[in-house]
Amino acid sequence: EPPRMARNLARYVQGLKKK
Repeated sequence: EPPRMARNLARYVQGLKKK
């Protein structure tokens, strides 16, 4: 699991939480 994917997941979760 590359750190890039983990960061993308974090951004995705943040976007969902913001919504």
